[in-house]
Amino acid sequence: MQLNYLYVWVGVMVIVLFIAPLIRNNRGRKPPKTEEFVIAGFALGGAIALIKVLIKLLTQEKLQADLDLDGSIALCISSGLGIFFSLKEVWKLF
Repeated sequence: MQLNYLYVWVGVMVIVLFIAPLIRNNRGRKPPKTEEFVIAGFALGGAIALIKVLIKLLTQEKLQADLDLDGSIALCISSGLGIFFSLKEVWKLF
């Protein structure tokens, strides 16, 4: 069975939607605004898409052959940085 990343994105966003206001209230801060949730949703979707790119790059030999070593390394580094900055944006909700 193949994993559908749209379900993963929706599932994680539902969890974040309920958990973020609770954590912020415990810390004595105001609940997140709607636009913060939208930004975090897009950032989370981007992180999931980049994780999918990394998985494909590391498992498909044809893609590795097409990109050569230089392209594979550049794609790994840029995907890793994209994931890092996307998750950093999601972390701002908490």
